[in-house]
Amino acid sequence: MPAGIPPRPAPDGNAGDAPARGAGRAGRGPAAPAAPGAAPTAPGGAPPAGQPPEAPGAGQPPAPDAGQPPAPAAGLGGVLGAPQSAMNMFGDISPLPHLTALQTPGFRPPPPPEPPPSPGRSSRHARPRSCRASGPSRSPTTRPHAVDRVTYSFNFFDYLNQSVNERINVPLSRIQAYRHIFGFEKTLFDKNASFGMRLPLNTVTANSTLPNYGQTKTALGDLTAYFKYALWIDREQGRVLSTGLAVTMPTGPTAFAGAPYLRGLHYTTLQPFLGFQWTEGNWYFINFNSIDIPTSSRDVTMIYNDLSLGYFVYRNPDANGFLQSVAPTSEVHINSPLNHNHPFNFRDIAATSEVVNLTQGLNIFFRNKSVLSMGVVTPVTGPRPFSIEALALYNVFF
Repeated sequence: MPAGIPPRPAPDGNAGDAPARGAGRAGRGPAAPAAPGAAPTAPGGAPPAGQPPEAPGAGQPPAPDAGQPPAPAAGLGGVLGAPQSAMNMFGDISPLPHLTALQTPGFRPPPPPEPPPSPGRSSRHARPRSCRASGPSRSPTTRPHAVDRVTYSFNFFDYLNQSVNERINVPLSRIQAYRHIFGFEKTLFDKNASFGMRLPLNTVTANSTLPNYGQTKTALGDLTAYFKYALWIDREQGRVLSTGLAVTMPTGPTAFAGAPYLRGLHYTTLQPFLGFQWTEGNWYFINFNSIDIPTSSRDVTMIYNDLSLGYFVYRNPDANGFLQSVAPTSEVHINSPLNHNHPFNFRDIAATSEVVNLTQGLNIFFRNKSVLSMGVVTPVTGPRPFSIEALALYNVFF
C-alpha cells in the first residue's frame, strides 16, 4: 500500500481481545456446557428470573471498521485530498499559430544562404518570404481521467524561432511569448467522462531595428473545448485508459496576440486523443497520443506523443496537513508533422520541423485539494522552436 494511506483495521478488532468467532450466536449447533459457577439460564437462552435481560448485541464481536472512517482508495476513486491525487502531466500548450513577419515597405533583407534544392526543383525559386515561430504540442487535458476542476496555466517562451529568423534575415530578434490559459472541467456519467474548455490570453514582444516592428501586443486567443471518456478504469489502483476529442475554434485574431507585424494561418482544428495512466506504489506513468488535424490543407497535420514518469518523494500521513505530497516528474514530448515538414521551405507558411522537448518539473499537492506544478522545457532537436520555456500550472478540484 502506498505511503501515506492509512491501513484498514483488522476485521475482528484486536486479535488479543476479540471474543471467539461465533460467541453468543444462537441456533448454530448445540450450546456449549456452562462454565463452572456460571449462572444458569432458562430454556431457550432466556436469563433466569430476577436477572435483567442481556443488552442487545452483547456478546457479539465488534463490527468491522466500527467508528473508523473509510481509508482513501489508492487511486482515482479515492478522496481528492489524498496524496496520490497529485498525479499530473505538464504536457505542452497548444501550438502557437504560424507567425509570419509582414513585409515592410522599402525593406529588402539580404539574401540568406540558399538551402539545398528539392528534387526536381531549381534552387533559384527558394526565396525567403517569412518566419514561422511555432510552439510545442498540446496535451489535451494534462490528466487522462475525468475530474472536476478549474485550471490556470502560464507559459513563457524565449527566443522564439531565433535560428530560422537569423538564417533568413528577418528584421526581428528575441521574440518572446507569454500565454495565460484559463479553463475548467466537469465530470459526467458517474465521473466516467468529462467536458472542459480552455481560453488563452496571449502576449508577444520582439526587438527590431525597423519602425512599427516589435511592439508588445496582447489579445485573447482561440477557444478549445474537449470531451473525454474512460474506456477502462481501475479506481482502486489508479489506472485508466481514456479517449476523447479536442476542438480548437478560431475565436481569436488571425495574428498571434493581435500583433500588426505578424500574420498567420487560422483554421479550426480537430484533435482526437488517447490517454493512459498506470500507477505502481509511489511511481506513476502517464501517456497521451493525439493527432491534430486542421480543417484546411494549407495548415500542418501533427502527431503528438507525450510521456511522463513521476515519483512521490513525500507523502504526508496526516490528512489534515497543509502539504500533502511532493512528486517530481520528467516528460518527453515528440511532435511530428505529417505534411509541410520542410522547415526551411520559405514559401510555405506552415513549414514545420520535427521537435523533441524535455520537461523537468515538480507537482506539489495541498490540503485544500489543489496542485501546483512548475517546470522547465528544453527542445533538444533543431531548428529549435525556442531556447527555453518556463511554465506553471495550478489545478483546484471541487
